[in-house]
Amino acid sequence: MSGPMDINVTLPLPPLVNRYWRRGRYATYLSPEGRAYKQAVAGILDAQPTDRPVSVSATIYRKRRAGDVDGYAKGLLDSMQGLVYVDDAQVTDLYLHRRDDKTNPRVEVRVWKTESSEPDSG
Repeated sequence: MSGPMDINVTLPLPPLVNRYWRRGRYATYLSPEGRAYKQAVAGILDAQPTDRPVSVSATIYRKRRAGDVDGYAKGLLDSMQGLVYVDDAQVTDLYLHRRDDKTNPRVEVRVWKTESSEPDSG
């Protein structure tokens, strides 16, 4: 995708990173909760993935005052991979904001192309 991109979307609250991934004896794999979240995000997002660098801003509304804001970031970024961008390594800038909303936990996300630098290949 080479044209302008600015996506604003509200997504369900992602599982914390320690619930999104599971470690097996020989590999790390997506947990059933992680798969369900990724499917929910795929049902909401209607975009063509870009191969350009992107910036992501996310306001995370937690159910309660527990956990670190960065614990939600990995699952959120992974869930948009292949839907908004080809690979989450393309994210050059990440802005996280933490709020609390016990009645409506969610994450409000904005993704836009950044032309300032290419993502690292690593």
